[in-house]
Amino acid sequence: LKPMAGVFAGVTFSCHFSDQLAVKTGVFYDVKGAKRDISLTDKNGYVLTETEFRDVFKYLTIPLMMNYSTNNKVNLFVNAGPYFSFLIQNTLEADNVPDYGNVKVELTDEYKSSDFGVSFGIGISKDFGSGWNVLFEIRDNLGLTNIIKEGGDNYSVNHNTFNFLPGISYMF
Repeated sequence: LKPMAGVFAGVTFSCHFSDQLAVKTGVFYDVKGAKRDISLTDKNGYVLTETEFRDVFKYLTIPLMMNYSTNNKVNLFVNAGPYFSFLIQNTLEADNVPDYGNVKVELTDEYKSSDFGVSFGIGISKDFGSGWNVLFEIRDNLGLTNIIKEGGDNYSVNHNTFNFLPGISYMF
């Protein structure tokens, strides 16, 4: 399996306990998955073609993280905490499959409807005054749930995603 580029977009909310300590949460549309090369053969075992299949998961993700920051004009910060994800859809996709064209198979019912894990992030933000900030964060999300619904006793599938998160924030 190879990693697949996805989307992680949404809104965040922070509740500050001090200038340096806060709780951060939000709601995100989260697309993640993996891709693999598969050889398609005829009934005699001769390879007809190689194609790339993508296993695409779409989730609604809610993190709940503690945030520590340096509280300067250029602010360094770290985040850590759990996340909860709710499966919207899972598909297996491939392009230009001989005799089938583009393929998209719905597999949502084969996976558990939720995922749980822990997130760790580090980032930097810049205060531009009047409450506006620009920020960049790198976050690793480690899935702790075996997302396979049936037959999961024999093997386990867990998500592990790496996000690069650019953003704009406003402090009310």
